Amino acid sequence: MSFIEKKGLKISSILFNFVNKEIMPGTDIQTDKFWDGFEKTVHQLAPINKRLIEKRETIQKQIDNWHKKNKGKELNKKINFLYC
Repeated sequence: MSFIEKKGLKISSILFNFVNKEIMPGTDIQTDKFWDGFEKTVHQLAPINKRLIEKRETIQKQIDNWHKKNKGKELNKKINFLYC
């Protein structure tokens, strides 16, 4: 897969071409303005996304550990750590 570097981002050439050739025409939005805004949004949301991924990994580890400890036991539908 090839990538295009635009505004500090590496964008799949397929996505880049799709946005520029299929989505943007007829919108009165210039492609450079779109990619400027997209880059700002990606960088603004990146730290939030990272924290959410870390939280998801923590919860998944708790779920995995619970299943390992309770293998073969009947499922208790109230698993307290999921209600945090």
